[in-house]
Amino acid sequence: PGFTLRRSAKMKVIQPEVVAIQARINEAYRSGSTANMMKARAQLQALYKEHNANPMITLLGPLSQMPIFISFFLGIRKCASYQFLSTRRLGSLNFLSLFG
Repeated sequence: PGFTLRRSAKMKVIQPEVVAIQARINEAYRSGSTANMMKARAQLQALYKEHNANPMITLLGPLSQMPIFISFFLGIRKCASYQFLSTRRLGSLNFLSLFG
């Protein structure tokens, strides 16, 4: 968790600069200037490289946990269709009846 938090903190520090560069990218896109758009994207990549920040690295934690959560969900969903104990064999308070 510390790794992801440090990376998120780095992204938060450079956020104002990123927003300014993204505004330039959007403006270049709207005006149709490919050269200005490529220049702004290169500036954004240089900013990430200068601060050793990668916006995709913050997704590493949730993406690594996703298979576990999906397997729990599918396992619990499948358990709902099984009948583990017969309702006739259950005694009071849902404990197994010891008398047959």
